Amino acid sequence: GGGLGNGGGMSTTGNQGTINLTNSTISGNHADTNGGGIYFVTPGAGTGNATLNNVTITDNTADNDNNGTGAGGGFAQNTAAITLRNTIIAGNFNSLSSVRDDISGAVVAASSYNLIGDGTGSSGFVDGVNGDIVGTRRVPVDAKLGPLADNGGYTHTHLPSWGSLAIDGGDPAGYFTRDQRGLERPYGFAPDLGAVEVRYLFMGDVGK
Repeated sequence: GGGLGNGGGMSTTGNQGTINLTNSTISGNHADTNGGGIYFVTPGAGTGNATLNNVTITDNTADNDNNGTGAGGGFAQNTAAITLRNTIIAGNFNSLSSVRDDISGAVVAASSYNLIGDGTGSSGFVDGVNGDIVGTRRVPVDAKLGPLADNGGYTHTHLPSWGSLAIDGGDPAGYFTRDQRGLERPYGFAPDLGAVEVRYLFMGDVGK
């Protein structure tokens, strides 16, 4: 999807309610300004909030028109209360595919068990705290996601590859028992981060 303004995949401009996004993939979107994948904003004195649980946000682009007036290739927010759990935001861009830009804005400090490829421009995350894995502009984290493809179920997903830190990286005490495809979680020692629970039988063998 694409947008001339904010939020190429999803935009909640003016939101004063509650949004829960679960077991979802936000991919392949672009916005000319902020939030290539998602843009959340709450007007002054508003009460808007959102919780993302087991969501994968990747391959989205902010400032798609390359005029220098956009941020948050995967996700951007302004004055909203956003909580992320068991979520992947990685492999997103700003203007050019060579410029990493995953997230812009603050999240609720209670956010936990997330993989953020490049946390530059965000706050509320600390690498290694609350189970979060957070990269930097200089040392980004590669989520090792496969392409958007038919990995089973009714919708396309990004399947983490062997060696991805998303595998078994989720909260062992708080997760949904099914993934985006309807398959059971967890498969392994702990649930996986993102929308898809992968199945590895042994090294080199990928199970969907």
